[in-house]
Amino acid sequence: MIVWWNRPRVYKALGIEDSSFVRLSVKDFWNKGWRAEVGHFQICIFSVLAQDPNHADDDDNNRSSPKKEHLEGLLPGQGAQYSMFVRVGFGDNEPQMTRVVSGSRLNANTKVFFRQAFQFNLEDPSFGSQAPLYITVREQQVISSTELCRFVLDGRKIKRMLQKAEEQERLDKEESEHLYTKQLAPMLTSKITDEHKDLMHKLGFELRSLVGGGAILFTIAPMYDAT
Repeated sequence: MIVWWNRPRVYKALGIEDSSFVRLSVKDFWNKGWRAEVGHFQICIFSVLAQDPNHADDDDNNRSSPKKEHLEGLLPGQGAQYSMFVRVGFGDNEPQMTRVVSGSRLNANTKVFFRQAFQFNLEDPSFGSQAPLYITVREQQVISSTELCRFVLDGRKIKRMLQKAEEQERLDKEESEHLYTKQLAPMLTSKITDEHKDLMHKLGFELRSLVGGGAILFTIAPMYDAT
């Protein structure tokens, strides 16, 4: 019983809090088809930056500070080879992962491009609180992997982001494509220009600081089944 009540802490200690081992809700007993009625959304993971721009200016103004302070905002493993991937987990969905991207040396200017999109089912909004969305940047090892840094979106923030995306779609009444479709094309563009950055910002891509160092550029949008 003690372990059950403290399972979030246990899962976090084991590094598996983005997974769901018992996919059962009270609602499954009296409405077995409820999962077919919930919506789903898309998350696009574009890139991970080895240095968080939010800390870059502070580092420039503190050149006389100790070396430890210079590392603030940097991904772990500076100066070493890397084999990096992003893992995304949400609620009862199976965790999903990007491909592994390797490089010879990680430094403050490193940008790791993933350019991948994933789809997740939402949870029942009428029962309990919404699960958080876990985005973890991981280093592939010979056996398993280790977490480098993370970004966690709580349920309320996910709801607000999806509502903002829906509002954007309503404003673009003349557009024939949904927002989630339009988000895919710029991710596959090989040349990054100022116009490309402006387009990604318009489509909802945001650069978020990672807990542990670095930053990640991603966006989410609601999806709709064809009718």
